[in-house]
Amino acid sequence: MCDKTVQGKNAEEARKLKIQLVTRYGHLDPGKDGSEINETLIEQTRHWLDRFPEVLDLYNEALQKHEHGMFTRNVLDDLRLSLEKLLHSIFQNHKSLENQIQFLGPFIKQRGGSAELANMFLKLYTTTLILAHNAPNLLYRTCERAMEF
Repeated sequence: MCDKTVQGKNAEEARKLKIQLVTRYGHLDPGKDGSEINETLIEQTRHWLDRFPEVLDLYNEALQKHEHGMFTRNVLDDLRLSLEKLLHSIFQNHKSLENQIQFLGPFIKQRGGSAELANMFLKLYTTTLILAHNAPNLLYRTCERAMEF
């Protein structure tokens, strides 16, 4: 993907377009192996989480663990917890992540999101719950078996 910076009055539109292109077609970039994290999306997420310092701290901790290859079992746990804390703040409750699902669709629709966006987010959310619940244990067991050899 081109890393040139656009200056001037179209800079914001160019940045948004680049994010869309990387998000949709980044897997087609022959220079990327698919394991890299999109730095632009990380910075945007950090910006959006500025209003939620506790959530931002958890998010940053997960990124640091991933970046350094340390505590890999905890990366998904930290991301799941950051999402849970974000939803606590948004919905002003202390329900578990699994019990927030009933609020997400209406929340998205009330803010002008389409039914398709709400459905896509709910599917992603459900997949995240499944992964967050199962993947850390699977990853941990796989690493333990690899270390036995």
